[in-house]
Formats: sequence, structure tokens, C-alpha cells
Amino acid sequence: MTRAPGPRGCLLVCLGVYLAAAAMLANDPCDLRILGPVPVFAEHGRSISLNCTMKCPAASKGWETSLRKSERRHDLFWTWTSVVVGEWITYPKCYAIYPGGHSITNTTIVAYDLPLDPTIHALGYIELGADATAICEVARAVPLTDAKADLLLDATTLSGTTLINGDTLITEAIVPTDMPGNHTLECRVTTDLDVVTRRVEQFIYVHSFPEPVLNVKEANTLVGVDVNITCTLPETDPSEALITIKGSTTLKTCEGSSEITCNSILKAQKEDNAMNIECEARLRSLNITKSTFLTLNVTYGPEFSLSLCPITRTWLEGATATFSCKADGNPGPYVQCTKDGGANVIGDWPGIMKNQSGVYQCLARNYYGSSNWNVTVDVEYEPKFIDSLCLGSLAWLEGTRATFSCEADGNPTPHIECAKDGGPNAIGHWPNITRQDSGTYLCKASNKHGTSVKNVEVTVEYGPEFSDSLCPGTLMLVEGTNIRHFCEADGNPRPYIVCTKDDGHNEIGRRPVITLHNSGTYRCNASNRHGIALKDVAVTVEYLPEFTDQLCPSSLTLLEGVQDAPAEFFCKADGKPAPLVECIKDGDMNGFGQWPNITRGDSGFYRCNANNPHGVAVKNITVAIEYGPKFNSSLCPSPLTWIEGTPVTFSCRANGNPIARVECSKDGGQNAIGDWKKIGRNESGTYRCIATNRHGSDVKDVRATVESKPTVLHIEIKPSTSIYHKQSVTLRCQADGLPAPTYQWRTPYHSSLSYSVDNSTVTISETEFHHSGLYECEVSNKHGRDAQRVEIHVKDTLPILLGAIMGAAALAAVAGISAKMYLLHRAQISQKYQLSKAQEPPNAENPTNSYVKMPQFEICDA
Repeated sequence: MTRAPGPRGCLLVCLGVYLAAAAMLANDPCDLRILGPVPVFAEHGRSISLNCTMKCPAASKGWETSLRKSERRHDLFWTWTSVVVGEWITYPKCYAIYPGGHSITNTTIVAYDLPLDPTIHALGYIELGADATAICEVARAVPLTDAKADLLLDATTLSGTTLINGDTLITEAIVPTDMPGNHTLECRVTTDLDVVTRRVEQFIYVHSFPEPVLNVKEANTLVGVDVNITCTLPETDPSEALITIKGSTTLKTCEGSSEITCNSILKAQKEDNAMNIECEARLRSLNITKSTFLTLNVTYGPEFSLSLCPITRTWLEGATATFSCKADGNPGPYVQCTKDGGANVIGDWPGIMKNQSGVYQCLARNYYGSSNWNVTVDVEYEPKFIDSLCLGSLAWLEGTRATFSCEADGNPTPHIECAKDGGPNAIGHWPNITRQDSGTYLCKASNKHGTSVKNVEVTVEYGPEFSDSLCPGTLMLVEGTNIRHFCEADGNPRPYIVCTKDDGHNEIGRRPVITLHNSGTYRCNASNRHGIALKDVAVTVEYLPEFTDQLCPSSLTLLEGVQDAPAEFFCKADGKPAPLVECIKDGDMNGFGQWPNITRGDSGFYRCNANNPHGVAVKNITVAIEYGPKFNSSLCPSPLTWIEGTPVTFSCRANGNPIARVECSKDGGQNAIGDWKKIGRNESGTYRCIATNRHGSDVKDVRATVESKPTVLHIEIKPSTSIYHKQSVTLRCQADGLPAPTYQWRTPYHSSLSYSVDNSTVTISETEFHHSGLYECEVSNKHGRDAQRVEIHVKDTLPILLGAIMGAAALAAVAGISAKMYLLHRAQISQKYQLSKAQEPPNAENPTNSYVKMPQFEICDA
């Protein structure tokens, strides 16, 4: 809103205009005049009339103004108009045009706006001596600069401040509260124009109301002790008062006209602990209340409750939970919970396991006693089917009795339902199997933690039978579509169906594209080993293109190797005249019904277009090809070579869609596929691997060989380790290892030795004294080596007696001399042997294993 100028400023402007108009009138031959006061005061938005008179009857006359003129009239000496005052100050003009000149005069219109009734914002009841403020608001106070709002208490003007917010005048003042009783508060509005005055009154009451006094002697007490409560209220104005002592309920109420004292006794209970005792005072005539509070502390021994420590906890396996157990008591008791005398379990339990189920003993203690409590923990887990108790496939014969059984593990015990196509639960005894019982049953094991799902395939064999859903009595075909079969029959094994028209030589399905000439009645013959069924089908061709999920499914799953794909492989569209349907894969024509043999290359995305003179229909189809399992050397290698004592992974996979399940076992044992921490020799052998999926199986034998590092088992010596000079000796080294180890000998002397073909045996045909010493057999293969030593001792033969012991003494003497000479000769030989061995270079192959052995002698006394 545009702010209007004040009256003082307006008067100055108007005076100037008036003087100028007077000067003009002195020279005005028409004596042009605007009737009425100057300025003209008018309410903003209202209409007023302006009148102008003149002495020139022949003059052309009228008004000029920025205001909206709602009416204008003229006669010989007058012109007047009605204007709407929409501006705060304006200067309308009256003019007269006559021969030889013109005259103009103007006036001033000043607008004002009536304010709304003022509004007082103040409390009706004010406490003696309290700070109190009153506010007066005047809306639409225009002109604002000339309006004034005053606050008066009992006709006395209060000192306050005034501010302007938009077109609202706001005055605020402090209200004196030093005198109790009733008072009159007034807001009075005036303007300098003295056009309008507004006023409003409000009554306020200043009262005396002190705080009540609360006294509790036994604020800290034991259970069962009497608590004395006193509530006192000093004298009030007005004098009629009411005081109430409150705990969890109202304990006592007292009233009076002067100072009031109220007493009450409360027997302390544990429920009263931390209870606020309230002393409430109320002035009934003014409905004003004040309260004083005090908190009661009641002490007592521990007590368990279901709310603080539930006796049953049900948690989910693998989840994280908090074992929380509290007991009531004051002071707060210490609580611990154990199972079978173990540690305190209160706190967080990460990764909950089944074995944590059980009963936990909880004990709470404080200064006033103790309490015991048992908590039962039940760990639950989601259901899981047991393959041995819920077979994946069942074969039934029509007309026989059968039992559908399927079980699953879970806690709580899962509820199991098996249903086909959303039908009733199939678990239980079936007194009479029918062909409608075949199909895939979806078994669901559910408890509150989850659901496990398993498909059970039920097969029921029966003779062929037509139905309207598989072979409708009337059929609409789309011109230009590819079709091989339009009529199917229910039966197991699947019936062979032939549909012929007229003379039997116009079999629909042998023509890849449907035309209007295919309309007619067809005799369809369905047969399997259980019987024959006949049905007539009326075929009509010619429809606007339209795809439906029944005639053209969005996704197909086919089996690799199928000859002459069945009817559900096709895509049809309804229409009249019959539309042409083409299905395209990756830019190449690959229409349904043109697959003599399904291969993996037929999978992919197909775009089908149906056209006829009436329009086009388009649909995308996804084709998936499944096939049976097949092993290959890259996914399941054979043979396998492992090293004894090392960890290995037995891996064998097979191609297949769905992914084939592979199990490998030896001699009918457990499945060997997986990680083996430590391989043993007895794991060698042939493993029979079998890969299966719902389309078949494949078998492969995998040969596994466990190799090991060599070990010397024994060195066999014949005849013994102690032999006579010139005697033959054989050392045979026996070792184990895979691959077969190689043999190497280290001997004290290398001459006169012969070895076997594999070097495992060494033979000395005639031993010499220098053949005495250590013989080492070392075996090795690609996985390591091992060695073992034996010592050979070559001893002398007995001296030959040259004569009979009973011979002549001379001969005995000669024998003694000969013996001494022989000993001297042998000593010389020994000295030479030691010298030669000391000068002999060490064994180059292993210098640490070269040995020198002194010859040994046996001396026989004559």
C-alpha cells in the first residue's frame, strides 16, 4: 500500500494550488470555478462528486483526472463527474474551451483510511509485583504518520513505545502490578485529522499468590516405613485457596481462607521410589495453580521381572544379539548370568550359534539381598531341505496309490507345502493317481526366518486326450506366420499328432507360412502307446496383427538336439486378414519352425514382426538352449599326479546347461572333489566321475598317482658285515619311492667292485683288506633323496701249520721263527698301506665320505 502524506504537508501543497488558481481567475472571462472546499477530504476507495460552474454557455467543457471516472454530465453552465478515490492525493482539473481561448482550474483531493478496531494483548490475571507488558495493535491506520495509539490503565496514560509494521500501528507499554485487585486497561486511537477515534478496553486482575512450602521428613527411606508429608500455603489474595498433596495419586486435599497447612502419611512401597511428591496450590476463583515438588527415594532388595529380564530369548543363528538382564532394586543391583558355571554372558553376542541354546542362571545382588532367575535361550535358523528326505523327482502310474513326502530341517519346525501351479498342498497319501497329477511341484519350507524352495518333478503316464486349451475346436491363424503344429494333446509319453484337411494331403504345419487357404476343418489324430484320440479343428485365417503371451511367449527354453521343434517354439499373431510373422535374430532370418535340429547357436534374442494390410505388431523373444553334461580334458584333466604329504585340490567339472553336478569317487567311496589337506599313497587309483543335470549324465575315469620322496629301507649284506680275506660279499640296497629312485654308492675302495643294472647292488668277488670301511647307499628322485651306511670288516684267514704239532722240536722252532718273520712282513705291508692311503686323493664326488681303514689281523699262537 502506498503511504499517504500527512495532513500538514497536504495543506501546504493545497494552499499553493489555491493561490495559483486565484491568480488565474483574475484573468478568466468564463469565471471557471470548482465548487466545494479545498482540499477535499475523502475516504480511500469511495466515490465522490465534483462540480464545476462557468459563465460561458457556448464553451466546450470537461474534466481531466488520473482517478477512475464513473460518471460525467454537462449542461449550459455546469459540468460535474463522479470519481473513485484510488490515490492518496490527486489534483483533478476542470477546463473550458471557447472562441479565442480556454480556461483551466483544479482542486486537491486528500484520501484517508479508517483504522480497524484496536486489539489488546495482555494477561487477564497478573501476579502481584510480576513484570507485565501490554500491546495494542491497530490495523489499517492510514495515514500512519498522523495516527496515534495510547495505552491507559485506570484512565492513566502509560508510557510506551510505538512502531509501524506495514499498515499496522503497534504500541507497547509496561503495566504496573503493585496494586492488587481489578483494573481497566484501555487502548485509544486518534489521528491529527480528527476524522475517527477508536478505543477498546480489557479488564485485568492483579493477585497475590505465593509458592506453597513442601516438607517431607523421610525423603530417603526403606520399604514399609511411614513417610510424613506437610504442605503449607501462606496467605493469598483472593483469600479462598485449595492445596492438594499428590503422589502417584491424590493423597489429601485441604482448603481455607488464610494460611493453610495440610498433612499426610504415606507408607513407602518400592513402586514409590523416584516418585515426585507434589504440593499443589490453586486459587479457585482465578483457576491459577502453583506446585512444589520433592523426589522420594525408597531402598529395597533385588527383584527380577519379565520386563527387565525376559525368561525366554529367541535369536537367529549367525546374527548379533545382546544378552541383557536387569533386576529392580535400590540401590541398583549387580546382575550376572552364566551357563553351566561358565563366564558372565551379559553383553553382545556376535555370530550366534546353535550350541548357545540352553538355560542360563542369573543372580542379582545389592546391599539389601539377592535374587535368582533362569533365562532360556532358543537359537532359531532358517529351513533347509534334506535331499534324502525330499527327492527331486517322483514317477507315478495313473490309477495307483502314492505318498508325497518332503521334509526339511529348521527351527522353529518349518511348515512345508508342495503345490503345483498354486494348487492345494500335495503332501500326504494319494489314493488314486491321475494324469493331472503330473508336473512340477514347488515345495516351500517356511518358518519366520526364511523360506527354502525345491522343485519336485512328478511324472504320470497316460493315454492321449485332447482338450480345448491344447487343441481348440476353432483356431485363428495369422497369414504369413511360421507354424508346424497348431494342435496338441495331453498324454505321457507325448502323443504323436497329425492334423489333415479334406483328402489328407493338405496337412497344416508342413507349409511354413500360413495363408488364407489354410482355413477349413482339420481332423487331428493323437496317438501314443496307450491309445488314440481324434478331434476336428476349425481353422480361420484373417485378423489384425496382435501378439499375445499365449501365442507368442516372451521367453523359451529349448533342449539341444531336439528334432522337429514342438508347437510352443513358434510365435503367432492374431489378425484378419492373417498377418505375416517374421522372427529375426542378429539380423539373420531364423524363424521359429525352421529348426531341424536345436543347437546352442539357436539361443539369443529374436525380434518378431507381424504385418498385414491393417498394421504392424512387434515383439522381442528370448530363447535359451539347454543341453546335457559333457566332460573335457580342460575341465576335468586326467591323469593326475600328486605328491605324498602335500595338500591338493581335486577339481573336475563338465559343460552343461543347467550347470552339471559332478561327483568323483574311488571304489564307491565318498565324493573326492574338494581340498585335501594331506595326500597319502593310498589315494592313488582310478576315480569314477559322474556329471548330471536334468538332461542327462556323462562319465569319465580319472587316474590319480601319488608320488613320494625316496627312503632307504634296508641294506642287505651277504654273507655278513665281517668276512674273511678273499671271501665274496654282496651289498643290496632296498629303497622305496615314486618315481623309482636311482642308486649311488660311496665305498672306501673302488677297484674289484661290480654293480647291478639298476646300481642297487654292489658285489666284491674277492675282498682285500682295503675293502674294509663304510659303504653308503644314496637314493634320489625328483622329490628328494635319502642315504644309509653300513661298515664292512675284512679279517685275515688262520695261519697254516707247516708241520704237525707233535713233530720235532726243531720243526717247532722253525715254525716259531717263521711266525715272527711273517708278523714282521705283515707289519711292513701295513706301514706301506697306511702311507699309500694317506697319499691317495680324497673321493672327488664326496670328500667327506672317503675313508681309510687299517687292515685287521688275527694272530694265532703256535
